[in-house]
Amino acid sequence: MTLGWAASLSPSPQSCWYRGQLEEAFAEMDETRFAASCHLHSIKGGCTAIVALFLPAETLRGPRRRLSSILVANNLQDIIPLSMDFTPETDRKRLQTLAFLQPQLLGKHFGRIEFQRRLRKKDLGQKVLFRDRHMSGWSYRIVSGDDVNRVPMIIGHGKRARLMATIGTTRGFGDHDLEAPGGQWIKPFLTPIPEVRVHELSTHKYTEREVFIMASDGLWERLTNEEALECVQQTFRDFEEEKDDKSDRIYTAIAHNLVLAARGTLGKKGWRTAKEQIASGDDITVFVVPLMHAQTKPRPGCLGETFEGAGENTDPIAYASGPPEPALFENGDGH
Repeated sequence: MTLGWAASLSPSPQSCWYRGQLEEAFAEMDETRFAASCHLHSIKGGCTAIVALFLPAETLRGPRRRLSSILVANNLQDIIPLSMDFTPETDRKRLQTLAFLQPQLLGKHFGRIEFQRRLRKKDLGQKVLFRDRHMSGWSYRIVSGDDVNRVPMIIGHGKRARLMATIGTTRGFGDHDLEAPGGQWIKPFLTPIPEVRVHELSTHKYTEREVFIMASDGLWERLTNEEALECVQQTFRDFEEEKDDKSDRIYTAIAHNLVLAARGTLGKKGWRTAKEQIASGDDITVFVVPLMHAQTKPRPGCLGETFEGAGENTDPIAYASGPPEPALFENGDGH
């Protein structure tokens, strides 16, 4: 993957304020509102959420769970990932640290240590590769009876990684009643806190051929970033061959083609992608946002407002709140 221009983090106080607001909103949603609604309405399970804030000089991203986004830039040539998957494997250090501080959360069936392969009784006393909360790499450990009898809290790799043999994501709303085999609650290991990333929008002049793609895991489980870029490029080529006026309809077509690429077509072997791989059976949601308007300020009336008094120098935020209320008094003496 080649980056034509680099993303940078903004240390401005305004950026820090928006970060804090996003983090607090996600935590409050899960710990108060979502938890109360689940118990009140007997709602089980969890859900995903993803947020993108477009500000005058930057984009703040708050990704959650396995919804992801990328930015296609430099005239359809480069990809800039703006989020990542939070799986038990990528969130391993946080999970193992929590298990170290509160071992009672693992119960009798699960262990904190991750091993490179499944252990058996014949491995007792042997050296095997392992890693713990403080390790990025692997080291050797003498296998004990406790290691053999307990299932590692993180098993599998990549998209098949599971926490306590149950769930494949570690950040999300809900799942307050989710139990692992053996009756252990999994919610203490899950967190609603998002990873907020900031991408500067003022360092590059965008064209109609640069877009922001935000989609659910139904898309990204079947398409790589490069395949998504290829789909965007092909859609633009199709519009050019048809001599279309390249109106906003092209961005709807990009989202449509991305969904079709992940869903595939129905054949004798079931739903298959163009590469004859198993197509996505999950829900697919895709948003395609053109970035050419990212640096322009909204003009009064862009939302269909009709009241008078708007001009070129009107503050769009104050204007959107409506016309000013009439004064109660004509002069300062109350008459």
